[in-house]
Amino acid sequence: MRPILALLLICACTPVEAPDEPPDEPTPPPVEAPAHLLPLIAACETAPTLPEGTGYDGLISDSHVHMTVDDDPLDYALALLDEMNASGVDRVVVQADHFLSHANAATLDEDWAEFVTWCPRLLWLVGGFDPEDEGSVPYVLARLDEAPVAGIGELNIEHGAGITVDPDSPALQTLYGELEERGLSVHLQAVNTGTPNWLAMEAQAEAHPDLGIAWFGCSGLFFDEGSLPNVGCTLFPMTPTGMPTDSATLERHVGRGILGTDSAPTGFTNPAAQGLPYDDLAGGIAAARAYLGALNVSEEAREGFARGNFDRIWADRR
Repeated sequence: MRPILALLLICACTPVEAPDEPPDEPTPPPVEAPAHLLPLIAACETAPTLPEGTGYDGLISDSHVHMTVDDDPLDYALALLDEMNASGVDRVVVQADHFLSHANAATLDEDWAEFVTWCPRLLWLVGGFDPEDEGSVPYVLARLDEAPVAGIGELNIEHGAGITVDPDSPALQTLYGELEERGLSVHLQAVNTGTPNWLAMEAQAEAHPDLGIAWFGCSGLFFDEGSLPNVGCTLFPMTPTGMPTDSATLERHVGRGILGTDSAPTGFTNPAAQGLPYDDLAGGIAAARAYLGALNVSEEAREGFARGNFDRIWADRR
């Protein structure tokens, strides 16, 4: 046999050993929930009850719920989840009282970072932004990276009391970009239609198309059809001025409206909300159900306003 042929036969018949398989990565031990959060986790895992005969009878997501720095965070969160479950609410966006300094907001942000880690039905907005306080921007940016928060808010571009924040301020320019890069959102209030601040904020929304914006105050205008797809206009269940009822307008903006009660659960208050026809989250949701049920719009629009558009502005971005 020729040497070359013999060598080929040897190579063909000799089994090739498979390389050693890398060892399996050890499975990390399950993270045990802190004992003090077990009631919150149990409430979070409880399915909401859907009321009957109240107008709209599907699940609702609320983009506008407040708490104050004086509230005990865990007591508040438990009361909120109980009221959500009794009212057919699957998710809420919670934010601190208006105009907190970042030093005061920190006491809430620390607790809520823990809450939202264990309960995805609660979305928390970092507070404490002040364009005149140099320390507030680094504070907000650090908080955005520490927990699965939904963004920042409530940002008062124009509040009914005349308190305003310049939407073009350098500090906000920084935050717009950082939020956009992280795929997060901002909740803002600009209730005075057509003012310079309103128009400036509209330009910012256009300049940052990947920044989710929940805009409290634009439900009477909605912006031009097809423009600003990153903006959701809060439908506020406060009659007669808070909720648009023109079916043709609403139908053209099926992807725009998001519900927000501007409320707090029973036993807690939102001191910035004045003159509401309801006292708590349950009352606000009941008003929203009556409103949604009475609208002469398609089921696509109704369900979008109730919770579908919430996903586009908030949930899909987390």
